Amino acid sequence: LQKENDRLRVMVEEIREKLIGLGFVETRGPLVELNFWNADALFMPADHPARGIHDVFFVKNLKGKVLDKELWGRVQATHEKGWITGSRGWGNWDFELARRLVLRSQTTAVSARTLSKLKKENLPHKMFVIDRNFRPDVIDAKHAADFDMCEGIVVGEGLTLRNLLGY
Repeated sequence: LQKENDRLRVMVEEIREKLIGLGFVETRGPLVELNFWNADALFMPADHPARGIHDVFFVKNLKGKVLDKELWGRVQATHEKGWITGSRGWGNWDFELARRLVLRSQTTAVSARTLSKLKKENLPHKMFVIDRNFRPDVIDAKHAADFDMCEGIVVGEGLTLRNLLGY
């Protein structure tokens, strides 16, 4: 088991070095996350099955604070009626569910947090996350309740599929 952990650590470091070499900035985020960042800011409907107790670890009886009411309002408006996106939205949004604390189930929560703070003058921007996530999986020889995930995002004007393939 130690050999497998060492190999994984070496592989993660190689990936990290390659992404930094391509000009990406490593980003980190909290392991205990607001459900807002874990699901709502990613426009996952409040009644989506992946938001249930079988797919997310909820922190019992704890809720987070709303720090950016304007952002939360835009996310709520998008869920409910599509805001200015041209979508009809999902028709519902659950503020109390968004405030619940969860063990982060995906690193995209970190990406959403980071993207929400980006200013146009900071573009183009390349970021990546390699970090631990948690899901209530059935534990066996190939599955655990925690796992590492890697993702990268490039934000800028005029980017195409050709740019993605280049990375």
